[in-house]
Amino acid sequence: PKNVVPHILVGEYFGKITYEKEAIDFLAGLDIYLTVFLVIYPHPRTDYREITPPPLDDIMEVLRYARKKLGSEIALGCMRPPWLKSSLDRIVLQEELVDRIVAPHYSLAKKHATGVYSSCCSLPKNMLDPFRVNLDTFFSSRYSLSQNSSLSSLSPF
Repeated sequence: PKNVVPHILVGEYFGKITYEKEAIDFLAGLDIYLTVFLVIYPHPRTDYREITPPPLDDIMEVLRYARKKLGSEIALGCMRPPWLKSSLDRIVLQEELVDRIVAPHYSLAKKHATGVYSSCCSLPKNMLDPFRVNLDTFFSSRYSLSQNSSLSSLSPF
């Protein structure tokens, strides 16, 4: 389906991996341009505050499976626990498991970014150019990266 971007929430069932691979298998049979992966985040002001996200190894297993099965671009979306961000972002870059990372860890963004866009992560590549942000301007202030949630996608790596 044109312009439909499925999002898979890893650990949605109380922090456990359950149907994520089945969802990937289903999506593999569709003609989609992008799939976004999120990781359950126990935010203090939500009903999920007591939930423990899946272990990093389990999250990586899902993303490795997705890279093998999906023909679409893959993005690591904005929702993931901050304490996992540095490790998760580094590994997905090293293993080339994703094509985009939304709000990446600062140290990795500074080293790997080839494009920064002030847009939703779900936009197709051919629609991103009007939202391109100058890299020098963007990295001149660490505050921009860590605090401005509208600065969303670094793509492609």
